[in-house]
Formats: sequence, C-alpha cells, structure tokens
Amino acid sequence: AEKESSMVHPDPGPRAETVYSVFRHAAESHPDREFSVHRASRLSWGTTLTLVDQCARALDRAGVRSGDRVGILSPPRPETAIVLLACAKIGAIYLGMGTRLRRGDMDYLCTDACPSIIFAMPDPYLGDRTGDVIAAATDHGLAHPIVLSFTDDGSISPEFSDFLTGHQEHAGHAYEVDQFDPLAIVYT
Repeated sequence: AEKESSMVHPDPGPRAETVYSVFRHAAESHPDREFSVHRASRLSWGTTLTLVDQCARALDRAGVRSGDRVGILSPPRPETAIVLLACAKIGAIYLGMGTRLRRGDMDYLCTDACPSIIFAMPDPYLGDRTGDVIAAATDHGLAHPIVLSFTDDGSISPEFSDFLTGHQEHAGHAYEVDQFDPLAIVYT
C-alpha cells in the first residue's frame, strides 16, 4: 500500500513571467552590460530599463491603456525596442508599421488596428513615409503622429527624448499584464 505524504505541496503552475518582467530581471542582473549597439550609440541594460519605464509612463500620460495599439513607423532603432518593451510593461499592443508601406497600406492599418498613438521616423534608405502616416492618421480621426528625426549616430531622437522626459512626474495607472496578453501585431 502506498503511504500518503503528510506534506501537501500545492502545484505552483507555470511561472507567470511576461516579456517585461524577463527584460527587467535581465536589466537588474547586469545593468552595465550592453543592451543595444546602433551605429555609434550604445545603451546599457540599465539605461534601457530607465528609458522603457519612462516610455511606459509617457504612454500612460498620453492616454494609452492596456489593449490599446501603439504604432511605430521606423527603421530598426533603439526607439523601436524601447516602445515594444514599454508596451509589454503596460499591456499595450505594439504595432510595427513597415517603412516600405504606402499610403493605402497606412489607411488600412489605421482602420484595422486603430492605433491610439503613432511614432513616425523617416527611413533614410527607403524614403520618408511620415507624411503618409500623418495623412492616414488624420483622415481616420487618430491623434497626430509624433514625428521623430533620424539621427545619423544612432542616438535616441530628440523628439523621442522630449516625449519621455515630458512625463517624468506622472505616476501612472497600475497595470496588470498577464503572460498570455497580446504584445504585438505584425502585418505581412
């Protein structure tokens, strides 16, 4: 006969980690290591964590809530990673908008995904689509996109820095993000 154990161990279930919690743990574990190298610009994990938290507060202050879409039209840059991770923190959904998209594509994205806020940066290699995204957002009643300038050295654009630091004092909402919440919408 099997002997029943006197100790009961509840099943803890799967670890409830989110993309943001994994990122934060890594950043706190090795804050001085390089997170991002883009041209001459280098960001440490600790600095990136600070920027992500600032971006999350700024998005909150701008009215972005859990489940809202945050569009970004940009070539691969530090700003895209920061916005993605800030979305992961507050439960918003990152909406990557490819720099090859044309005006009709932007109209479709704005109608289908309904982003709450859009960041737009010209791509020096594929052309400037910021005018198209501004027109599409305006035509569909969305907030005017925040246009970011492309920096040759890879540093954070001044407009993005202004967006982040303009909301320092905002405490923000308490967001509960589940590990199964959607994080990104990618149109192909």
